[in-house]
Amino acid sequence: MKVIFMGISQRKGISNKGQGRPYEMNKIHFAVPVETIDTPNMTLSGFGYSERDLDIDPLCIDQFEKVKPLTEVNVTVEPKPNNFSQTWVVGLSS
Repeated sequence: MKVIFMGISQRKGISNKGQGRPYEMNKIHFAVPVETIDTPNMTLSGFGYSERDLDIDPLCIDQFEKVKPLTEVNVTVEPKPNNFSQTWVVGLSS
């Protein structure tokens, strides 16, 4: 999948809910063209780019360290091993 790479964010902490379990969230941020949507109930229009993010496998984050922001890259997206209904980025591809 071709994307315009913007950056990576990593968040770690202890949940304030329930039993205070540790958590870790890793995201890749990328720019996508603003899409036009026109349905009977809603219209969305614009121009330029908007930001999207996807979960990213922490084992592949090192591959992105030398990628400059706003560079177009190909990323490999696969189903998450613990939930096949969700996807995440697992690396750079050529």
